[in-house]
Amino acid sequence: MLSWLTIEKDYRIFEGFRTALTLTFVSGFIDAYTYLTQDHSFAGMQTGNVIYMIVHFASNEWHQGLVYVLPILVFMLGQVFIYVLRKMGRRFGFHWHVVSGQILLLLLIVTSFLAPFYQKGHLPIMVLSFYASVQLETFKKIRGMPYTGIMMTGNIRVLSALLCQWLDSRDKHLLEKSRNVFLIIVAFMLGIAVATYSMPYLGRWTLSLTIIPVAFVNLLLLAELLTKSEEKTK
Repeated sequence: MLSWLTIEKDYRIFEGFRTALTLTFVSGFIDAYTYLTQDHSFAGMQTGNVIYMIVHFASNEWHQGLVYVLPILVFMLGQVFIYVLRKMGRRFGFHWHVVSGQILLLLLIVTSFLAPFYQKGHLPIMVLSFYASVQLETFKKIRGMPYTGIMMTGNIRVLSALLCQWLDSRDKHLLEKSRNVFLIIVAFMLGIAVATYSMPYLGRWTLSLTIIPVAFVNLLLLAELLTKSEEKTK
């Protein structure tokens, strides 16, 4: 019944192409949203936060620089959280990827409805930085190949390397991998574009648009879990 949702034959859903595209779109969307609404802070791209922080510090603008400390610290906290969750999942035998996906969805739902009421607060950037950290560590492969869903520097490097290797060998598998990485980059840019375009119309409610794609990823994860359970009972 749910087999149409679990069409990935050789890879788990959390490594699937649909999952990677969807979450990368959401990452671009969220970073654009926080940049436009949270003093030019980034939820995922901590390199940008570090640059802005040090520029302000070097310019003796200490108050402005401290704004960027929060997302960096919360991002680090997210890494601690996912480390503990993964360890508990392996110890107690539950599907920690599924639990992580549900946590991501819950974080977005709560933040989407609270953000419009925190016009000058730091709650959105803190929660979304935690979200980005958890997503990064939970979903970090696409069909067995490492990728980064919240920053594009590594993906651009990988795309360049794959294209060079393909030109040298004409291996069609390298071309397929290049296509996948290219589409990941496009998905990130599309997320930025949609968030930027939506802001004048929806304001801070724009973040609520991310609930649907992340709910879709959770549907895929749960469908895979139920399908495997059905197979075990046969």
